[in-house]
Amino acid sequence: MAAAILTQCARDIALHVRATPFSGPIAWTRDTIAPEESVLRLEPECCRELAGALRTIRDNPLPVLMLEPSAFELRACRALMARARRMLAAGTGFVLIDRLPLDDYTVDEAKALYCVLAQLLARPVAQSWDGKMIYDVRDLGRLPGNGVRPDITNAEQSFHTDNSYNLCPPEYVCLLCLHPAKEGGISRVVSFATAHNAMLTSHARLLPRLYRPFLFDRQRGQIQIIDNRRLGHCRTGFSDFPEPERKRHLVRLWLRDAARRFYNG
Repeated sequence: MAAAILTQCARDIALHVRATPFSGPIAWTRDTIAPEESVLRLEPECCRELAGALRTIRDNPLPVLMLEPSAFELRACRALMARARRMLAAGTGFVLIDRLPLDDYTVDEAKALYCVLAQLLARPVAQSWDGKMIYDVRDLGRLPGNGVRPDITNAEQSFHTDNSYNLCPPEYVCLLCLHPAKEGGISRVVSFATAHNAMLTSHARLLPRLYRPFLFDRQRGQIQIIDNRRLGHCRTGFSDFPEPERKRHLVRLWLRDAARRFYNG
């Protein structure tokens, strides 16, 4: 039955397989990319603007998702995120913003400023059917298996794109690191353009199959932003601290300007 479904899908969709290699910054490898090439520093003026925004938020509390960048003076932050957008679109496809001064914020305040910054790039959208838009990535002690999302375990992940089975996956995946793991939990990214080029060189006859549909089983202060349409990502397995307040804790946002903000767009 599964084979029949795949065959039917393959006949119904016209293939547009790129027959030439990708070039430019997006076709990077770890040997061609400089360590600082995709890093943006949070300059003092940005920190001052965020401190001012935080004072306003403390005096005028609102739910995090009600906070909009237009309510604050963020000229330097807007310029920073404009550079981030250019790096995502015309550069390597990912950027690391180094870093929010977490010692100055509570966890909720850090999430609030993170969401304000992210909205200068694109809209946060739902990450689940129940409308969750801010997602805490933490090990909940579950064992990997069917029905268990890998992001609530400490197991190593394979490379993937977020929400790839949906009608309208996010354009960008953002991760704010509140606490790193005791050991491991290292983020990794891979360029699909580079993977395409490798397949074209070594296994060109198999490349068209990767363009066809396939069945999918549904069952520290740094901010990492990844182009979810052109890069894959994963993380290594990790071991954590025993104290709850020191456990690895990242906060994920999905950003997308296309379609509606609902889970399936």
